[in-house]
Amino acid sequence: MKSIRRELQEFLENEVRKAKNWSVNKVVDWDDIVWLANNHPTSSIKHPVYDRKINSIFNDCIDIDHIEVGGRGFIEYCENVAKENVSTILTIIERYRGIVLTDY
Repeated sequence: MKSIRRELQEFLENEVRKAKNWSVNKVVDWDDIVWLANNHPTSSIKHPVYDRKINSIFNDCIDIDHIEVGGRGFIEYCENVAKENVSTILTIIERYRGIVLTDY
């Protein structure tokens, strides 16, 4: 999950730099990414590999961030969350890595 999150973060940071006409060395923080998601929610800009729009990738990043809330690991998280949250995690793994897992 961390590698997926990192990859999506890099994509969003690059899109912020393009939208704000910043150099590739400019540090992008989360507020800049929120700005991008709020100002380009229906943008036609898509991830070149996953064919997902900015707002979808932004929402997936938030879902991934919730996995490690409180420093818990993935397995402990899955044991203590509602089934629909586990389904979200499994969907993200399938979407970005092509690995199909089941929640039963």
